[in-house]
Amino acid sequence: MTRRFQDVDLSRLPPPAVETLDYEAIFSARIAEFKARWEEVRTRYPTLPPFDVEMLETDPVVIVEQADSYHEMLMRGRVNDAVRAVLLATSWGATLDHLGSRVGTVRFDGEADEPFRRRIQIAYEALSTAGPYGAYVWHTLSAYPGIKDAVAYGPEETFVAPGEAWVSVLSDAGNGTPSLAMLHAVAERLGAWEIRPAGGSPINVWDRENATAQRARPLTDKVIVAAAQIVPYQIKGTLFIRPGPDRNVVFQEAVSRINAMVLDRHRIGSAVPISLILSAAHAVDTTGRSEIEEVEIETPATDVGGIAHIAPWCTGVELEIGTPT
Repeated sequence: MTRRFQDVDLSRLPPPAVETLDYEAIFSARIAEFKARWEEVRTRYPTLPPFDVEMLETDPVVIVEQADSYHEMLMRGRVNDAVRAVLLATSWGATLDHLGSRVGTVRFDGEADEPFRRRIQIAYEALSTAGPYGAYVWHTLSAYPGIKDAVAYGPEETFVAPGEAWVSVLSDAGNGTPSLAMLHAVAERLGAWEIRPAGGSPINVWDRENATAQRARPLTDKVIVAAAQIVPYQIKGTLFIRPGPDRNVVFQEAVSRINAMVLDRHRIGSAVPISLILSAAHAVDTTGRSEIEEVEIETPATDVGGIAHIAPWCTGVELEIGTPT
């Protein structure tokens, strides 16, 4: 499912250009510099002995350089951390709060760095009213804590009528079904016309007095705030692994990869194709080799998700070890 608005995946950006810390390299460079300076002094005072005891750890010069090399490495690490702190993709904690303040985005009480980071990233979308897709997303994510995902749809989708703006909401709790409190908070933020909770009848929430004062909704948009439709599925199958001392380790690593994949795909409009499950299970290395000989998936029988306002939810991963014939 391709979204009309797609924010940049910060995790896919190359790492920032920071220095790789290597204590031994720092120590070797400092010893080399000391030896060069010592030889300069010996040209003026030939009676001084050459310095050739850098391999002797009890030598005072070596001890001093070891201590200074360690402190230099710590200082270089602080420089690296300072670089990471001012970049949105790698910032954390209180420094991330300061980045958010630059774009008028404040952390919810107890909000983790990752959801807060995403709201900061798309804050510029909200400089308009909620007309642009990204602005609807920002206002929704900023309306209530615990919103995992939000997607805005317009009349290009068959389920949205002309003049409507449909906002799907996914919670980070349980299978992703948002609470009524969460939907009401989003509706109030957007000046919505209607709420459509999961498994319930539409709720008219139009408030003429509030709508007169609101600033997020464009003048002519009839906003509908809806719970994302949850599509449950289960992964069952067999991983065929050759007998060996690390057989269980290989199996657990494959299960961990699959669990990480399904968690990442718990998003509105995301797809979980069978090919992705197979890929997560196999995970070939740089040589093209996989420790798992074969993967048989019993369920799901077909690809899951990939449809607007639908979020795939994995109810469980049940895999077993098989022995290749």
